[in-house]
Amino acid sequence: MRILQIDHVNIRTPIFEETLDFYERCCGFKRGPAASASGRAQNVWLYTPDGAPLIHVNGPKPDEAVAEAGALSRLHHIALACEGLAAWRARLDGEGVAYTQALLQGRDVTQINVIDPNGILVELNFNEL
Repeated sequence: MRILQIDHVNIRTPIFEETLDFYERCCGFKRGPAASASGRAQNVWLYTPDGAPLIHVNGPKPDEAVAEAGALSRLHHIALACEGLAAWRARLDGEGVAYTQALLQGRDVTQINVIDPNGILVELNFNEL
């Protein structure tokens, strides 16, 4: 018995459109229908360019309390295994998305860090130096 991979991440946010726009611009994700739509307009999947659903974005329900953008929570970051480091840098630069870069010693991994509109750290990890 083992876990194979992370299936998806869910972000519930009152800044619904800003969140979708960020991931579309930053990562090249495409909006698509959510299997669990249940008649909610603010319930969308973001699909990778090859069609895998990876991020599920919801607007909060009317009676739901939501943390302020950037507020500390137990979700610290999302880490995505990526390839094509130079192309990613060009995309982020072209979209005007601020990022930092670090070389993870001992792992031979280059990590690009971006912050989404909700204050969530997104690590883009590359097995490239």
